[in-house]
Amino acid sequence: MLLTTLLQADPHGRLAGDPLKIMIMDTETTGFAFRDRILQFSACRGDGTTLVNELFKPEGIKSWPRAQQVNGISPEQIKNARTFREAGERCRAMMAGMLAVAGWNLGYDLRMMRQSGVEPPRGPAYIDLMRLLPAGMAGSKSLESVSCRYGFDPGSAPRHNAIVDVWATLHAFCGMLRDPDLDPPAFRAWRQLLQQGGNCGLCRG
Repeated sequence: MLLTTLLQADPHGRLAGDPLKIMIMDTETTGFAFRDRILQFSACRGDGTTLVNELFKPEGIKSWPRAQQVNGISPEQIKNARTFREAGERCRAMMAGMLAVAGWNLGYDLRMMRQSGVEPPRGPAYIDLMRLLPAGMAGSKSLESVSCRYGFDPGSAPRHNAIVDVWATLHAFCGMLRDPDLDPPAFRAWRQLLQQGGNCGLCRG
């Protein structure tokens, strides 16, 4: 697949900060409830370089049949994997070194980090790209819909795989930066977040 990067996608000067210090992340989980845990954690930098793509054994959960139908991750696949808690310090250090950590519906992923025993670090701006879309934008705001609108083609790559969703999120972000019709205040909010760090309401964990 052809992956557009943040280094190529900012003709309007909407992105303040080094794209190499922006991390795009996504997770696959055992479900949506407050007892569920992370099965897969994936992330890349703004230049498309993969930082992590790993499967994990969820603590205290033996099976997840409904989630498995969606993400295809079986108990057999992760029986010898470590838990996300065991990888926590590496993930925290990776995130802490960034200007910003971005994702699609990012608050969900951060909640799943906490539920899996790892507190997201303070320091980087946490930005839910879905919230940068204007309220009146036509069509679905799902990651699949928006990334396809901006030309993302996953080819034969599996849907609902965290690393594929990371690539789709990066592509959607690049499309949003190039789109002259998007609401400028949304990108002013993005720049403010990068300058100030923190949450500032665009991501609700």
